[in-house]
Amino acid sequence: MALLVRTLIGPSTIAGTGLFAVDHIAKGTRIWEFTPNFDRVYNDISAFPASVIAYLTTYCYRNAGNYVFCADHAKFFNHADHPSCDDDENFTYAARDIEAGDELTSDYRKFGVTNDDMNFNVHGLLPPTSSVPAQ
Repeated sequence: MALLVRTLIGPSTIAGTGLFAVDHIAKGTRIWEFTPNFDRVYNDISAFPASVIAYLTTYCYRNAGNYVFCADHAKFFNHADHPSCDDDENFTYAARDIEAGDELTSDYRKFGVTNDDMNFNVHGLLPPTSSVPAQ
């Protein structure tokens, strides 16, 4: 399932590329869901080539020390302190009515359970004990 609403990616005023609603999305609508065997969870990414590690550390988020990769355009949700979407462990919902053309945003601080998760998700910082090689 993954993204459950129609979206487009495009230039973002927040950060590079963003995810945008194609249609009106009513508050409370489920927008995304984690889909096993489509989305991926990696507990260790250190064996990948440096270019793959760079890609994954850009587009993954961390939760409980694992790297979660959204296989669809959900990887383009940008962070906002007052996001248009609300997230729990497996789902993303519209936090308010979202109009066509609005950027879909999430609060990255909600994605992890540890301080290392939050430092990675918000600041892009790998944990000091990470087995991921320096780039």
